[in-house]
Amino acid sequence: MNELIKYSLNFELALDYISDELDNVNLLSSELLRSIDFKQGFFFSLLPKDANIEEKHQFKAGWILPPNPIEEYVCEGKICRYSVKKSIMDDLSFLILQEMNQRNNLSAVMDDVNGDKPKDEAHPCFFDNYTAFFQDEIYSLVTEKNRSVELISKCLKHSLSFWHSLGVLTTADLPMVDKELSLENIKDICLKTEVAFVGAYDGEGYVFWERNPPEGSRRYFEKNLKST
Repeated sequence: MNELIKYSLNFELALDYISDELDNVNLLSSELLRSIDFKQGFFFSLLPKDANIEEKHQFKAGWILPPNPIEEYVCEGKICRYSVKKSIMDDLSFLILQEMNQRNNLSAVMDDVNGDKPKDEAHPCFFDNYTAFFQDEIYSLVTEKNRSVELISKCLKHSLSFWHSLGVLTTADLPMVDKELSLENIKDICLKTEVAFVGAYDGEGYVFWERNPPEGSRRYFEKNLKST
């Protein structure tokens, strides 16, 4: 696990970005925009110490993380070169699990704009322990009943697309939800969101919003991280 640092972001720049990314995507994103007063919190990113911090507000650009070494392979007699793109996704999975283990009634919800829409109960998603639906929208729910770093990592990957990724940490009452999410469930998730995170930096990281904690309470991702 890499050491990530919590970097504060300019409020207006981050708000513009996250508002654009959430606009008219699905019910969860629209309800977040309606129900959250972003001024009651702050924006940040989680990045390793060797990241290109000068570019932390270039949310739509990539290569904020140092590239992996260039590798070579032979294809049809020609030498081809590539570099595997880096991401904080695996490190974030561990951090989310730590927060869920340390806080009562905390769940993670992530959308999946890439998933095949379920047409009937033969769809594989009906047989897993984390997928839920609102109409034809697909969401992943990680609760105290199924939480693990492997599942969180899987859900983050399901949520990642080239144009959108959204997740929240919420204290909404979700352990009893089976496969069908109601409008009331979505509203409760948003009203009780503690942290929201949107994909940024061309898939290498995220822009986070965190609700201001009550006086004397610990902020998220700071028990095991440095912050600036």
